Amino acid sequence: MKFSRSTDEDAFLETVRSFARDRVAPRAAEIDVTGVFPHDVIREAGALGLTGMTLPTSVGGLVLSYATYAAALERVSAASATVAVILSVNNSLVAEPLNEFGTDVQ
Repeated sequence: MKFSRSTDEDAFLETVRSFARDRVAPRAAEIDVTGVFPHDVIREAGALGLTGMTLPTSVGGLVLSYATYAAALERVSAASATVAVILSVNNSLVAEPLNEFGTDVQ
């Protein structure tokens, strides 16, 4: 199977790489040592679309392929596995089920 990305997806992944390098990596050790949830980092990730990567635009998502979603998480996890897991849980275990099975109120 061959995976290819669009120019927009490549640009998105470069943005993710920069975010991971510049914002996540410098905080990684602190996050792991203190165990304090990195609200500011996750807010920044959300502003980049990292909290709803595969969701439709109608609910604020980016409509990315799962291959691009995985590549984005890979780039974040290179800087901090903790932040990558937070984003993975938000995307896969919270946002997608709510989008698929939730109500508008939820």
